[in-house]
Amino acid sequence: MPVQKDIISTVVRIYGTNGIGLKSSELAKALERSEGTVRNQMQNIRALGLVESRTGPYGGYIPTSLAYEVLNFEKSKMDIPVYKNEENTGVLLNQLIITSSNMAKLHILGDTHDFDIGDEIKIASKSFIFCGRMVGRDSSSNTLLTSIDVAYMTSTN
Repeated sequence: MPVQKDIISTVVRIYGTNGIGLKSSELAKALERSEGTVRNQMQNIRALGLVESRTGPYGGYIPTSLAYEVLNFEKSKMDIPVYKNEENTGVLLNQLIITSSNMAKLHILGDTHDFDIGDEIKIASKSFIFCGRMVGRDSSSNTLLTSIDVAYMTSTN
């Protein structure tokens, strides 16, 4: 169900960014949905073992290892942030696939709807640098389609 996938993706993305569980009100605001919808969906998501609920001042919903597997994201991968127009989006890169000399697919951990056609996309790690412009998206697979302005491997020595 798309709503559940959006909720799980948001929990994983935000928890990965700040390490704090999310309350249903925070999720509702992030997803632009009603808090009642989020609570109802969370019952099913918890029953599937994709999130657990913690109590206390730093409590909230946190993703389980199964959530990372369902989203095809390995928790142990290096967190590589995706920048949009020079700002950190809180979205993480899952996989970068160069499809041609001037096009790429960026599989992300996060919501593709946070990106618009023409946005400048930048990604950098110790081993590579990538810059391009968004030309499309496939929300069903959390994929941004981009042009390639710069893409090269850096020295790891």
